[in-house]
Amino acid sequence: MKGYKFEETLHIAEQVYDELERIPSTRGEVVIDNRFNQSIGQRIRDAKLMGFPLALCVSKQALASEGGDETVEILDLYEGESQRVALQEITSYLSARVATVQHHLV
Repeated sequence: MKGYKFEETLHIAEQVYDELERIPSTRGEVVIDNRFNQSIGQRIRDAKLMGFPLALCVSKQALASEGGDETVEILDLYEGESQRVALQEITSYLSARVATVQHHLV
């Protein structure tokens, strides 16, 4: 399990985490679930139970997406929908999502 792709996906997850921690609206709101002994399904169920609205999945399949663009999968845990977003667009995409949610809460 801990081969080249594992190291690559973990590195990308940490990069995304660092970028999101620099944004005031997402600072302190991002968690990396590194329980690699758990299935992705179990980790997603746990995230939903803990009240996280979104989950980002960095997988080797996403990294090998068509067109050569690295993507991450964003799961909306309340709506049950998913969307692939290019890695270079992830911070702007999530900033916009967070701003929308915060606007509706006010």
